Amino acid sequence: MPSQDTTLPQTKKAQKTKTLPLLTVLVAVGAVAAFFNVRYASERPARAHLQKAITAIQAKNPKEAEKELRATIKLRPEMSEAYVLLARLYMDVQRPELAIPLYTRLRQIAPQTEHLFCGLAEAEARAGQDKQATETARQAVQVEPNCANAHAILGLALGNQLETKPGLAELVKANQLDPSNNKIAMSLAQAYLDSNDLNTAEKVAREVIARDPSYPTAYYTLGRAYARRTPTPENLKEGIAAFEKATQLKPEWGDAFAELGRLRLQFGDTKGALQALEYLWKRGVRTEESTFNLANAYRKVGNTQRAEEVTKEFKRLSDFYAKYDALRKRLALNPNDMELALSVGECEVELKNWGDADLLLQGVLRARPQDKRVLTALAKMYEGKGDKQMALAYRARLANQGENKKP
Repeated sequence: MPSQDTTLPQTKKAQKTKTLPLLTVLVAVGAVAAFFNVRYASERPARAHLQKAITAIQAKNPKEAEKELRATIKLRPEMSEAYVLLARLYMDVQRPELAIPLYTRLRQIAPQTEHLFCGLAEAEARAGQDKQATETARQAVQVEPNCANAHAILGLALGNQLETKPGLAELVKANQLDPSNNKIAMSLAQAYLDSNDLNTAEKVAREVIARDPSYPTAYYTLGRAYARRTPTPENLKEGIAAFEKATQLKPEWGDAFAELGRLRLQFGDTKGALQALEYLWKRGVRTEESTFNLANAYRKVGNTQRAEEVTKEFKRLSDFYAKYDALRKRLALNPNDMELALSVGECEVELKNWGDADLLLQGVLRARPQDKRVLTALAKMYEGKGDKQMALAYRARLANQGENKKP
């Protein structure tokens, strides 16, 4: 009996000791589950907006996608995927300056985001911030040394600053990391052209053509590799054939038609040159070189009247580019001069350099929001880009300016 009396309390004590940890675990699991349920419930509206944004992106509706992604970020400011999608959206619609603050914010809230630095570097480069793009691209290759895009962006940034050899080395590395990437390969071929290595540029272009016979940039680059060589009949034939293929695949490519017209003229095919150069003229694509060559072609076929008309346009363009170059040099020395920035911005609109024009004109607009010239230039820019809604908005602001001045 004494032995039974002593063992019974011990058994109950042991059972109690084993039960307490189990209850503790159940309570903890329940608390975690409750936390995630609450968190999921709070994320649900943001996730709904995010899904709508993805659907809009797939439907190629950037304005709707932007609205939904902004709503996502407003509800969940820490949701990194919304920032990434919105940044890429702005890159796709040629508004890289709007992607920069999104990538900058990601560096603060989610610095481990994949391809963050190379995305930021690309945005900076496309926004014309060459020095900052180079620095960010250097960070990108350190953070992700096996990222081909990071090395490619650094190579392009260095090349833009005339650091040809180190830029070429980075592009070679990028091509080694991703040898099937045609865009990287074409950037590498261009770098070889810049370093006057025409044979290697030709080799890379032909490798891309072998992979993808419908890639127009490869034919254009191949044509340039021959166009830079001594204009022997054989080299001219090869160049003409390459540019002809590029224009067939991409009929809107003005530079390819200009080169095609120039080489045909050198080859003695005046009729073929006129065909290519008149195509450009009718589309309103007019450069100094293409206009000069068109006038020359008219003279060769004896059409002196048309030659004189085109020569007048050539002189106008020459004066325009001389003015443009002078303004850009002055602006480089006086970057805070709003009048110079506006004048250069107006020139960029004429040249259809939409990214550069927007960057300059928006800067002037912030300083001079009532300036009629900048409002007119912005309206013209958006009309040229085909954004009727934004063009109408700036036209409306111009109209309001006139009404406000009425007595």
